[in-house]
Amino acid sequence: MKKGLKQVEKFLANIERTIKRVEKQGITVDQTFKDAFAKAKDLAARTKAAKTYQEIQDVSDQVPDTVQELNDYLPILEQLSRIPKITKALNQKVSEATRAISSATATAKRVKLDASEELATMSSLLVEVKDAVARIKKGTIDGDDVYGYVEDSVFTKVDDILQLPSSIRA
Repeated sequence: MKKGLKQVEKFLANIERTIKRVEKQGITVDQTFKDAFAKAKDLAARTKAAKTYQEIQDVSDQVPDTVQELNDYLPILEQLSRIPKITKALNQKVSEATRAISSATATAKRVKLDASEELATMSSLLVEVKDAVARIKKGTIDGDDVYGYVEDSVFTKVDDILQLPSSIRA
């Protein structure tokens, strides 16, 4: 029992370090997960302090649900912890899209082509991309799949922005 409790305490300490690291980087961790984590820490403390079998039994009845809540969110926490590493790539994509819009605007002006519709589309996509990047940096994205959100909300839209100038050059 003591060995199992020590493993749980190490596991919880690891999660706590990850939560602190993620929040220190300005990324929001879901309050439901933080509540489940606090409950798990409380259960571990109560187990450690238990003197009778009944006290341990009372605590152990609550463990499966709490562990399930933690396990449901752990992959998301792991993805959130990696956001700072992908921030550089996101910023590069935004810069690339911004340069493409500037270049397309200059080309349209130089060849006296009315490309206002394409440029407006590109600009609105860029606004969406910048909003998505801001949400990613804060950790306030829709859904549980951070990488899927990055792909759909940033990379796909930047690719669309980069494809639109081809109609201006033609």
